[in-house]
Amino acid sequence: MDTETIRTRISVQGWKLREIPIRKSSPDPAKRLIVQWRITAFKGEKSLEVSGPTIDDAIKTIGQTLGVIPRQ
Repeated sequence: MDTETIRTRISVQGWKLREIPIRKSSPDPAKRLIVQWRITAFKGEKSLEVSGPTIDDAIKTIGQTLGVIPRQ
C-alpha cells in the first residue's frame, strides 16, 4: 500500500499527522542528510509517535499502530 493511501486512511479517522525530518548535523550544508523521520499522530488529547529510517517506513509503522493497515 502506498504512502498517500495510508495518509488518507489516517486522516479519515480524524488523526492529524506531523512529519519531522531528523537531519545529520554538519557545517557543510551539502552533507546535512535526513537520517530518520519522526511521525506524530494526534487527535484531541491523544498522540502517538513513531520513527523510521525513511518516510515510507515511518508512515507504514504509524498506519499499523493506528490499525488502518494490517500488521505483517
